[in-house]
Amino acid sequence: MDQVERKVDCKFVKIGTRDLKNIRYPVEVYKVEGSGDKQRPDESDLDPRRIAILPLSSLSADPNDRYFVDGMTEELISTVSRIKELSVISRTSVMRYKDTTVPIGEIGRELSAGRFSKGV
Repeated sequence: MDQVERKVDCKFVKIGTRDLKNIRYPVEVYKVEGSGDKQRPDESDLDPRRIAILPLSSLSADPNDRYFVDGMTEELISTVSRIKELSVISRTSVMRYKDTTVPIGEIGRELSAGRFSKGV
């Protein structure tokens, strides 16, 4: 912390010491707060042309079908990315939502993906 204190626009809040794996002594742990925190975009600020194609799910019991489903997701992202009027969020950004229960609205806000409304 000494290397960055008063050099970045953040506040460091001490939250205690923790034992970490493969480290002999307890380590002081801090929480970083401040203007460096990423603000969530307001839903009205989201661009409806910025989209995320979320990972498809396999309905098959065969685990080998997961490779096929992942390939289909990648192909969809690649194909839709060719549409000049759209900005498609990368595969690496959306794949972390594979097998998740995060609500779609929350995913959209986290990825700053827009939402089409009636009339758009």
